[in-house]
Amino acid sequence: MLESQNNQLLNQIYTLQNILLDLHQKSFGQYGGSLKGREVVLMAAGPTLREYTESKYISNAIHIGVNKVVTYYPDLDFYFMGDWTAVQNYGIQKDIISSRAKKFFGMGNLSDEYGTTSFATPLDFVQINNASMYLSMHYASHQTIQPDISRHPLFGYGSIIIPAFHFSLYCQPKRIYLVGCDCSSGGHFDDRKTWVLEDLATKRLQEEWRRMALFAKYYYPEVEIVSINPVGLKGLFKEMEL
Repeated sequence: MLESQNNQLLNQIYTLQNILLDLHQKSFGQYGGSLKGREVVLMAAGPTLREYTESKYISNAIHIGVNKVVTYYPDLDFYFMGDWTAVQNYGIQKDIISSRAKKFFGMGNLSDEYGTTSFATPLDFVQINNASMYLSMHYASHQTIQPDISRHPLFGYGSIIIPAFHFSLYCQPKRIYLVGCDCSSGGHFDDRKTWVLEDLATKRLQEEWRRMALFAKYYYPEVEIVSINPVGLKGLFKEMEL
């Protein structure tokens, strides 16, 4: 156990050095405050994503999607992916390549000793997509989630939607609409169910959303956050039904 903890700590120190050596500055430096005055639609793959139909699209908004959302809404402006194994299982490689979105691919999670190898994206796929790379971690309860993602890891362990939300806040838009962010064990918009231990994963994700809600309240009070057709996020943000 001690050896495992030591290896995890060394892995975190090594990968954090990569951030300090310009990784996140290159990936995110230009986006700080870049969407002031704009509206953002942050799209996850929960079942309620199906309710965000063409007739209900929020016009002139910046659309940010994760994982399989690229198959439902191909005209994304930004796209986040953090689990290459999932991409392979979903078979969405061609959809990602054909998307014109600015893409961000994860290098692994700093909370996982093996994260940089089990979830990281192959370099040839990164190059094909001209993607920028990022690192994320689960900030422990005693750690402050950092607002400057050009110098610190993104927050998130339970789902790729959390790092994407962290990025959205960093851009400081006027408003962020949460679409398909069901935060439940109800599966995905394409009727595919989530994996085993889904209740545990859902509880972990709900806790991350709770922490991000507090983070947004204190660091980005001017950004209005609207949860559309909420399920697991009821009571956390302003709500809207479509």
